[in-house]
Amino acid sequence: MTLAIFHRELRSQFATPLAWVLLATVQFLAAYVFLISFEDFLLHQEQLRADARSPGLTAFVVPRFFAPLGTMLVLVTPLISMRLIAGERQAGTLRLLLSAPVDGWQIVAGKYLAALTQLSVALAIACLMPLTLHAFVALDLGALAAAALGVWLAGAAALALGVYCSAVAGHPLSAAVSTFGLLLLLWLIGGGGAPRAELTELSRYIGLPGHLQSFLRGLIDTRDLAYFVVLGAAALTLAARHVERERL
Repeated sequence: MTLAIFHRELRSQFATPLAWVLLATVQFLAAYVFLISFEDFLLHQEQLRADARSPGLTAFVVPRFFAPLGTMLVLVTPLISMRLIAGERQAGTLRLLLSAPVDGWQIVAGKYLAALTQLSVALAIACLMPLTLHAFVALDLGALAAAALGVWLAGAAALALGVYCSAVAGHPLSAAVSTFGLLLLLWLIGGGGAPRAELTELSRYIGLPGHLQSFLRGLIDTRDLAYFVVLGAAALTLAARHVERERL
């Protein structure tokens, strides 16, 4: 049943113009950021060549490309997730779905996997841009893969929060606004700014941006990995419990 919901949701997503518009917008912005990052490297190439401790092409371009890309994907997730459950509720088809022999977890999992597939397609196409440089120079593919993994995990966790907001909201627009507000709060908290050191450290751990830094440096920290997994699992669990209560 989860696969049936997944296939139905995936077909319905790519049958609407919104999915293609979001995909094209992300690729356009990603291409702009990539060209700016590569042009910045070319402008500082002589200075970097003179310094023996200067970063290579991968260490220079990857953080400048994937950090804005992660921000874009996180901000796009409210538009992807807003109609997953709230759209069914608005159209009156949620009652029909809840009357089927499926539980809340199957509904949430199927819809989440479909939205995650759409997000993964956008990230995979964007990752082809820095990979084009591998035909001319030797890139650190491990660092590139770590950065892409971090951005994907951040997008997956943000998408799980969007699924929860869509499960409790009565309208897709309210789901998008609440998801955006929640993600913006986590983003601002991660920037720090608390007056006491322990509060600043706590805010950096709760917020999203601090857990992306190690991935952008080419490192996979298990603490950051656990943060994204726990955040996404908690949001999906709450969404499934809410849908299950509504079904009962």
